[in-house]
Amino acid sequence: MKTRGLSLLLALVMVLGLLSAPAQAAEGTEEISSQAQLAEMTDGGSYILTADIVLSEWEAISFSGSLDGNGHTITLSGTPLFDTLSGTVKNLLLDGSVSDSKTPAPWRTA
Repeated sequence: MKTRGLSLLLALVMVLGLLSAPAQAAEGTEEISSQAQLAEMTDGGSYILTADIVLSEWEAISFSGSLDGNGHTITLSGTPLFDTLSGTVKNLLLDGSVSDSKTPAPWRTA
């Protein structure tokens, strides 16, 4: 009888372990859920997106921290997300378009 109860408990623990848990921000990581918070990111900071963000009237920023997109999407509206980037960006989806022609980018062709 004790063996059967223990087996059921272990099976329950295994099933619960298979369920995906939402991503948690690591200690010292700031959560970003709006354009205003995105604009306030500072160099050397660590950030995680908690929502999709649609940018409007955006000015590209310089960034050298860590940004985890957490599988979310940032929708661009003609302006690049970053002016310069020397940090780490991962798990981020970008949508929209970039039409900034003021500064030639290395990927543009004449």
